Amino acid sequence: MGDITDRWNSAWRDFTTDGVPATGANEPAKGEIRPIGKLIENAINTAMAGITTVANIAARDAFFAIPANQGKLVYVNNNNGSATDPLNGVYEYVAGTARIALGFYNGLAAVVQPLVDEAEAARDVAVAAAASLLTPAVIGRPSTVATGTTISTAQTYVFATPVSKRTLFSQVQGHFNATGMLMVAAVSLVGGIFVPRRGSQRTATIAATGDQTYALSAPLDLQPGEYLQFVNRPGGMIRQISAAGDSGGYYVSNDRLVTNASLVSNIQLQIRFIGQTIGDMLVTAYGAPDTTDTVNTASYIGASLSAPNELVVGQFGAAAAAVVGTTSAYTNYVAQSGKPTGVEIELSASGSAGKLLQIATSGVVLASVTVDYYVGGNYFGATTLASMVDHPSWYMFFEPSAGGGLQRFIQPTGNTLSFTLSQSHNVGDTVTFNAPSTTATLSMRVYSTTATILSRLSGHDASIAGTNTALGTLTAQVAALAGDGQFRDTVFADINGIQGSGQSLMVGVNATPGLTTVQPFANVMLANGEHDFTSGDGQGITGPPTSTALAPLVYTAVGETVGLGGTNMVKSQLNAAGGPAVNFSWSNNGRGATAIAGLSKGTNYYNWGLQQQALLKSLANAQGKSYVQRSIWWMQGEADASAANDKATYKSALKQLLADWNADLPQSHVVPLLSYQMASHAVRGTGTTWVPPNIAQAQLEASLEDDNIFLVCPMYFVTYNADNVHLTNHSERWIGQYFAKVDHIVSSLGLDWQPLYPVACRRQGVIIDLEFHVPVGQLVFDTSLVSAATNMGFTAVKNSDASAVTISSVALRGKTGVRIVLAADPGEEVRVRYAWGASGQGSGPTTGARGNLRDQDATVSYYTNASGQPYPLQNWCVIFEMVSGGY
Repeated sequence: MGDITDRWNSAWRDFTTDGVPATGANEPAKGEIRPIGKLIENAINTAMAGITTVANIAARDAFFAIPANQGKLVYVNNNNGSATDPLNGVYEYVAGTARIALGFYNGLAAVVQPLVDEAEAARDVAVAAAASLLTPAVIGRPSTVATGTTISTAQTYVFATPVSKRTLFSQVQGHFNATGMLMVAAVSLVGGIFVPRRGSQRTATIAATGDQTYALSAPLDLQPGEYLQFVNRPGGMIRQISAAGDSGGYYVSNDRLVTNASLVSNIQLQIRFIGQTIGDMLVTAYGAPDTTDTVNTASYIGASLSAPNELVVGQFGAAAAAVVGTTSAYTNYVAQSGKPTGVEIELSASGSAGKLLQIATSGVVLASVTVDYYVGGNYFGATTLASMVDHPSWYMFFEPSAGGGLQRFIQPTGNTLSFTLSQSHNVGDTVTFNAPSTTATLSMRVYSTTATILSRLSGHDASIAGTNTALGTLTAQVAALAGDGQFRDTVFADINGIQGSGQSLMVGVNATPGLTTVQPFANVMLANGEHDFTSGDGQGITGPPTSTALAPLVYTAVGETVGLGGTNMVKSQLNAAGGPAVNFSWSNNGRGATAIAGLSKGTNYYNWGLQQQALLKSLANAQGKSYVQRSIWWMQGEADASAANDKATYKSALKQLLADWNADLPQSHVVPLLSYQMASHAVRGTGTTWVPPNIAQAQLEASLEDDNIFLVCPMYFVTYNADNVHLTNHSERWIGQYFAKVDHIVSSLGLDWQPLYPVACRRQGVIIDLEFHVPVGQLVFDTSLVSAATNMGFTAVKNSDASAVTISSVALRGKTGVRIVLAADPGEEVRVRYAWGASGQGSGPTTGARGNLRDQDATVSYYTNASGQPYPLQNWCVIFEMVSGGY
């Protein structure tokens, strides 16, 4: 094979004359590259020489039945009439049986892999070269216009014109009149309806009002012909400029569904999206070309924060209502070096012809920029500040117009040195500073192109960093999720209800003592407790609710439940994401030892749950507060497993229960159901009466088939009580943090959620490759939190008769795959199982039916475990069975 290597090295030599730099860099010639393909083809043909081709496995076996052929290779190319059949391949005859000729494949790989490596290296060079051609891209009008009206309704917008080339959008800039979560997606026009591309959904937390720029949770890769969609939810976030007749317009809907019959062509919104494209600059205003717009990504907050020499000084945001001064300027202490690149400032009124003054610490006015400004947050970027100068030591002042518009300050006061300055100064003037004030922290922040702070006074905001969340970049958790999202309607009321339902694990049986005895927020429950009404028999609800008031949500009876700590984590996550200032309620209509039929429509427990919701709403309304049910948390299945109920029946019943609940609940918002996956199946029955995890399978399949059912996590990784059925108090609260994590994703962020589960299973002889949906990061085998199970929890049986198939090894394959190697070719498809267990094995992470596969989710729990450490919240692989060849 030296000929191939020699020709390859010659074609891709560094210099025109190999080894002689003086002859100049070599540009590879197509005429030298094309002949290499023939050499590779000839090499493969030579390797294939002597290999007999047959159509199927039967012909293979007939070939090897002839003793003279047993030293040869045979190629099966169309087994079962399919070129992609998993049994196709090159076989050898060893020890009386046909097997995949691994030696042949290894030899072929030794020839081809170096060529692939060279090609990938060349590709990387080409990609790097293409990256150097990236230019800024913008869709939408710049948002510095202060006039306009607030759009109060929650609406979905689609830019009227698709992008003409592949574009990567990473930021949103707008004049925002309310805080909230902005959702963005790539959509295509299909049959008159704009359909979001699955996995394209992105979010940005709008954390402050006024002119702001925020990073999307992950870059949005818009393909040629796709449209950009965004959602003004809640209403009041986006402003509209009246009578903008030069607009290509937007398709607009008051719902998620947008059609091409909804074009509005005479509006301009104060919002635009910023990114990069390859080649000429793509500048689009509201979908129509607008070449007058200019783009300078260095002027935007999201871009400038990542600059290596960015200096940020001062505090901004959370301004109090108090206003200082009358018509004189009142400014920050900000003294620094370099050239100003941005100023953020909170003002008390709108005005025109205000001034931003760059004044040397000696008192000389270095630069003056006239700006229009408005009440609330203002941001002036590098384009506005272009006339300001690079200077070793200067202050930044804001001078309002005579009409006012003074700076606000942040409480508490006293941690910033500030100066007052008489009004009206021009470049070249020398000013005299008045005595500094130490009684106010001004809402002002300044950026410059230096890494040296000449005057680091007490007001310096040391928390600012390249990805500071205070400027609106989302938390790492949301960023990790946004790549696999699907829009859901998000609704917030003053009180948002979470309903728990199920059997003893939902009730908290044996999970004592109760842990959540203090309410850290203003979350509530019915005054008689989460189980209202219960007679105190230790199994949950026993009658309709009777409370006459709301009370702080704390432990009261039976045991710790998932909702006590979980509800508080939901609130904590919403606060961290910059969500609205609302609270939550928790109620529980669970009943121990009850099958799903006993909790469904027509039963007392079902009716009492609806009555709990009605009473919560009535009591909230009596306080002048709005109420909406947000979700159902479901922990049930053990009774059905013990009764050996089948998978199909349970799955159908679970779907029907949720459909009935949404039909009977008097609200328009559709309630999702979040379910655990039960894992105590191995203690149900013994010997031949043992029932496999049918209910766990049903819960998984229901979540994959019903858009409103979400599987939170399996249960094999938490600790059970000695009965192998009920959870400890800390395990209840731990699982509650998992429920809260998914509830936040689904109900607060409006994103889709799927657990760690297999999406494909392929077999080639003894090799089985599984591919997984991995929520965060990559796959990990964890034998610390869960004791090592045999083959990491994987087992296999023949598909025809469920007889055991021996596994030789299990290993991770890339970031999202697992490879299983069997001891022998089973000669048919197999069923791969995970965390399946065996009769009498028990429950839990040490000796129970379990597995060791998880992802790298680093979400931090609100509560801590018995050791004072946060509960780990990685996503563990669900219990499953999948036939090889399945998707």
